[in-house]
Amino acid sequence: MNVLILGGTVFLSRAVATTLVARGHRVTTFTRGTHDVDRHLPIARITGDRARDLARITRDGWDAVVDVGNGPAALFAASTAHLARAARYVYVSSINVYDTHHAVIDETTPLLPDDGCPIEAYSDDVYGVLKVRAEAIITDAFGSRASIVRPGLIVGPGDPTDRFTVWPARFMGGGEILAPASPAYRTQFIDVRDCADAIVALIEADVSGIYNLTSPRGRYTLGDVFDACADDGPASTVTYIDDLDFLERHGITGWTDLPLWLPPLPGFEGFLNLDVTRAQLAGILHFRPLAETVRATRAWHRERGSSPLQCGLPPEREAELLTAWHAVI
Repeated sequence: MNVLILGGTVFLSRAVATTLVARGHRVTTFTRGTHDVDRHLPIARITGDRARDLARITRDGWDAVVDVGNGPAALFAASTAHLARAARYVYVSSINVYDTHHAVIDETTPLLPDDGCPIEAYSDDVYGVLKVRAEAIITDAFGSRASIVRPGLIVGPGDPTDRFTVWPARFMGGGEILAPASPAYRTQFIDVRDCADAIVALIEADVSGIYNLTSPRGRYTLGDVFDACADDGPASTVTYIDDLDFLERHGITGWTDLPLWLPPLPGFEGFLNLDVTRAQLAGILHFRPLAETVRATRAWHRERGSSPLQCGLPPEREAELLTAWHAVI
């Protein structure tokens, strides 16, 4: 098949391109050229800005378009109009479209309300609403030829956020490790390669609809992640701190300071409790072993050298907190 990838090539789209090539498909990317997929990949590359350079893309001949872009609705309206004859249009949305007040989230859960106010630029504050708008535009334009995937936290080699990488990296140093909650705390994420495999499977099977893409509910706990991270590493012990008052007093936040964990916040009840039954029944979603994700992430982290982690506790801050914790227990 002839597949066009719209958007950045830093992480997920790089994995999608790699998977498509491995399965014998022809791939073209359209990006601004700020970051590029690995140069060894035998793909065609078009450089341009979606806001003004869509004419550089041929209108016809696309068996599938994979759109990983973010931005105002006008960009998606222009893209769908230009590529209206594509056989399938796959949009990579996000679980951030959901109203996460609901305890369990599936594809029928209500989305964030959209008051219709103009949003001229992408930002974290309006990310979910922008995704809601893009979904509506693409669904209206392509109907049964539209496929929407809503990934949860995407992890693994190449992750620019480090929200998973921080843990394999920390266990490489050994010693006493501060962790949130308890080993039984349930978390959710998906290996970038499994996410890419699901998108490619959806294209090859010509599957329509909306699909959550993350690990099954209850599949992983923090204890599972830390056990996998500790394997083959230096000696370490994990000290779990489940005292929310202590963490709050010391200014510790979930998801950033201590990734893969959120304290019980109003409005986020379902954020780590997504149902993926629909994708599993469609046969597009499969999972590699957690240990493989950890090994690949750790190897990638070693390869990139001394790049600072984008989240997690600095070593001196972790040590201070552990000292303070042991003083009160």
